[in-house]
Amino acid sequence: MFTRNTILNYLLISTISLLSTLVINGQDDVQEIYYKNIYQIKPVENIKKAKFVKKISSYGDSLKKIQFVRLSDNQVFKDICYKHNIPYGTWKLYNQNNKSYREFDYSFLIKHSKDVPKNIILIDLEDQKIVDGINPSDDFEFPKFEENKNISSHIYKSVWYPEMARNNGIEGTIKVLVKINTDGKINVISIFKGVESHLNAEAIRAIKTVKNITPATLNGEKIEVYSYINVVFRLE
Repeated sequence: MFTRNTILNYLLISTISLLSTLVINGQDDVQEIYYKNIYQIKPVENIKKAKFVKKISSYGDSLKKIQFVRLSDNQVFKDICYKHNIPYGTWKLYNQNNKSYREFDYSFLIKHSKDVPKNIILIDLEDQKIVDGINPSDDFEFPKFEENKNISSHIYKSVWYPEMARNNGIEGTIKVLVKINTDGKINVISIFKGVESHLNAEAIRAIKTVKNITPATLNGEKIEVYSYINVVFRLE
């Protein structure tokens, strides 16, 4: 039989353990919003009528985690995170059609700059034109993407229109400066012209999905080149 002191000690230990967990995780607040359907159009006040819940967990003043969960079986349809209101970390969105998750990797820093490195070879990757740094007499070969497929088409197919931007009717073109290395990897240098933080982050993520590039060559030698890539977001 438990004594009064035993129960008080147990409650004290449990409270300390809970507080320690919150301190370690830095979680300040958890908000739950309930909905009747997956479209999250209008919250419901009567929890018994709800079929989905949106859980918003805040950590400090900069990090926010959002989960959208079906109450009947705890199926997570959305698991996303923001840092300073910009997409952050790995997002997971559940696809009901093929019963699988699609992941979006936002684990990168975003730099905004109109500065262009000096003494570079600058090309127009989309139109296959030399902008600066190559003499007309040089034997130059443009980078090639997956057997001459169009990089812009690949990026367009890779783009996921951010929900916040779509809901607020935000659209536009993001101009990104990239470098294609001698190993064929593409590095994002900076956003030369941005539109909105969610669209900017998605543009970089989509560009980073570009793989399998055959590097440029100059007189038979592999070289690194720079190019601007435009990522267009248009609402239909």
